Amino acid sequence: MVSIAEYAKQKQVSYQAVNQQIKRYQKELKGHIHKQGKSRFLDDEAVEFLNQKRKENPVTVVQEGRTERITELEDQVKVLTARIVELQDRLIQSKDTIEQLQADNIRLLTAAAATESPQPTGSPEAGVAEEVPGEAAETPTEAHRSPEGQAEPQEEQAERKVNRFIRAWRELWK
Repeated sequence: MVSIAEYAKQKQVSYQAVNQQIKRYQKELKGHIHKQGKSRFLDDEAVEFLNQKRKENPVTVVQEGRTERITELEDQVKVLTARIVELQDRLIQSKDTIEQLQADNIRLLTAAAATESPQPTGSPEAGVAEEVPGEAAETPTEAHRSPEGQAEPQEEQAERKVNRFIRAWRELWK
């Protein structure tokens, strides 16, 4: 006599597969399966019967397309890895460009602050405009002129710089 678990191990099938086979042929196996405690045992006739049925109806596992799928997934991994490397390179380039633009912006702001002189304060009767604290002066330097040759207020100059920065940023992320 052999236990169901031992029989399954000998035949290299799962315990559930043997139980299912026993259930399928329950009438034929009646009186050949013995229970001792919680374990069930097959006598020699039951083992021979199950072996015969297993030979008549072998279980085959079909694994079609498995190697093709593995190859596809490996190819996808290669493509995605290349894309990650490309995006990392673009990120590094963007970082360098941002640092350069920030350095240029600091240089331009420092140069503009150094060339601008504070507006003289005086009375409106003297014909001298009074500077209002917190507001930018309306007279830009010679370097900041519109295409028509007219002087641009500092707010418009700052807006142009910001727009240039945004265009450069978008250009990097295309």
